[in-house]
Amino acid sequence: MTQTKRDVFVTVLEKLAVFILLAAFMFVTVHAYITTYSMDIFNGCNEHFELMYDSLFVNLLLLFAFILLSALIAPVVRRFTPGECIALILIWFVGMGFAWVMSARTLTGADSQIVFDAAVAASKNDFSKLSDAYFKDYPFQLGFAFVIEMLYRILPNFEGPATAQYLNVFCLAAMMCGLVLITKLAFPEKKAYAYVTLLAILCVQPIPFLTFVYGNIPALTCGVYAVLFFLLAARDGRLWSRIVFALLAALMLGLGVMLKYNSLIFTAALAIVAILKFIRRPKIYLPIFLAAALSASVLMPAAVKKSYERRTGIEFGDGVPMTGWLAMGLSEAYNGPGWYNGTHTVSTYRKNNFDGEKTSEEAMATVRSRLEYFASSGAATRQFFTVKIMSQWNEPTYQCLWQNQVRAVDGNRTIPASLFCEPGSTGEILLKTYMNVIQQIILFLFTAYVGFTFFRRGAACDLFPLFVIIVGGFLYHLLFEAKSQYVLTYFILMLPAAGAALEMSVSRVRDAFSASRSRAHAKRSE
Repeated sequence: MTQTKRDVFVTVLEKLAVFILLAAFMFVTVHAYITTYSMDIFNGCNEHFELMYDSLFVNLLLLFAFILLSALIAPVVRRFTPGECIALILIWFVGMGFAWVMSARTLTGADSQIVFDAAVAASKNDFSKLSDAYFKDYPFQLGFAFVIEMLYRILPNFEGPATAQYLNVFCLAAMMCGLVLITKLAFPEKKAYAYVTLLAILCVQPIPFLTFVYGNIPALTCGVYAVLFFLLAARDGRLWSRIVFALLAALMLGLGVMLKYNSLIFTAALAIVAILKFIRRPKIYLPIFLAAALSASVLMPAAVKKSYERRTGIEFGDGVPMTGWLAMGLSEAYNGPGWYNGTHTVSTYRKNNFDGEKTSEEAMATVRSRLEYFASSGAATRQFFTVKIMSQWNEPTYQCLWQNQVRAVDGNRTIPASLFCEPGSTGEILLKTYMNVIQQIILFLFTAYVGFTFFRRGAACDLFPLFVIIVGGFLYHLLFEAKSQYVLTYFILMLPAAGAALEMSVSRVRDAFSASRSRAHAKRSE
């Protein structure tokens, strides 16, 4: 195959991926401007949402006003250097993160409590809590448990979940810095990184989420730096440097999968991008990256599991098979289409005495039944997947408030968390409304930039790895378990593209203003 044919082949595949992303988020964005899904905390710890209708006119007016205001403050925003933006990000997220964690005083609950309690006990050489059947159902949780165990071994005098929540704070700040650096790499001659900083500060959803002691935020941080190191490997011309960055990217992917098994989406996405790059321009660092990334993503979680099996004498097995999660994702549940329902996962797995093969057989029978149902009714299929998609991608809090409201509290909340966590309070209503508006703005800007990328000639931009990750997340949660908190990961990854679109929009608005002033001046001169 000639070089030209290879370029055309890869470009077609890149355009196909971008087209899927564009189609998906045109659908999401249009719905987001006319409807909103709101988490209902009055149903206790059970996840439940309700559909609310928005004003399209008001939402478009707010979007237009935001772009105009951004154009007005552009001279200030554009003065910030990358270093100043990173310093601002660190000050904002560390400061606000600590303020929220200390004032919310949210304790662990449900899955996070089981994992946290077992990890803290393990840090004191008490492994009895790991004998809980939970870890046979979900052995992938052992990776996050291991990190928490190590954290509390290093800091043995600290008790309670606050220490783990502060780890979330530092991870979130580092993650946002990583997104600024990715944007600077992708647009070296532009100021898009400054607009990413602005949007990151305005995107407040991750801050209340910091009290959720789970692998989501640390794993996302690893994923962001995996992308950053991968881009650095592609940029640096020296072979040894490329290999070092490629290995660092692979290490971050392995850590991410260890912390949160869904991070395999990052590994798969970067593997696809690496293969496409190799087809276009064979470089030795790419197969090295592929081998290291796949090895790290498999071996690091396996090593942690083996460590716990050796220390506890317990065989954890492979856990609930993926077919069980697929059956759940295609089924109705009390809280919505494809949302959590233990019938096809934990209940069946335990009923079959932790036999994955039998559980998989039952799950596949459910999958076939559901596919037959979907094939027989187009209207029901559209309704099922529309609600499933929008209840995740159009739930603007991403459960960040809900998980504070339904968990136990250590004492009394103080300001600022106390202003926003009381159900039905003015503070909660205002914060949810704000989150809805900023979500709509980021979705619009992101979709606009994806559209620009699709219609632009030539190869995809350096944000293409993030695009593939978001496509992977969209397709995965289309078929498997639905949960809006999982989607927060991909919403945050939209910030670089949204920042680039905002810079382009601001430049065009300012150019239009300048042209209008020039015409007015010319008329006065006449």
